[in-house]
Amino acid sequence: QTGWLVISNRRATGVDIPVGSCVRILFTCCTTSTSPTSTFASHVNFPPFVLDPASDAFRLTSETLESVGLTPNPISYLGGSDANMLNAQGIPAVNLGVGAQNPHGNDEFILLEDLAKTAEIAEAIIERSTR
Repeated sequence: QTGWLVISNRRATGVDIPVGSCVRILFTCCTTSTSPTSTFASHVNFPPFVLDPASDAFRLTSETLESVGLTPNPISYLGGSDANMLNAQGIPAVNLGVGAQNPHGNDEFILLEDLAKTAEIAEAIIERSTR
């Protein structure tokens, strides 16, 4: 008899499950079976992207952040967002952090001043992009 065990790195609630927990679950299932076998498969949910600093989207974002008194700090990030999917379709998109504290945690929150700054950034991007 063959049984399938599907382990995702994301619960239905959207909360990340540490990879170590998935490995422990798989190990436990395989070592308690009478005929242990396992197959590992992986796929990319969010294709990675790199934006050219000379691109319009990158320049618009950097200039806008500077215009509201912030210093742009481009980083590499291993998470997934709509920007991944848009860039994969050839639509340049930037992912901006909004100052979330303890992201994806049960106690995730944002400071009011960060929320106000996010609104200011959004308004400035809209204004600059319609020029």
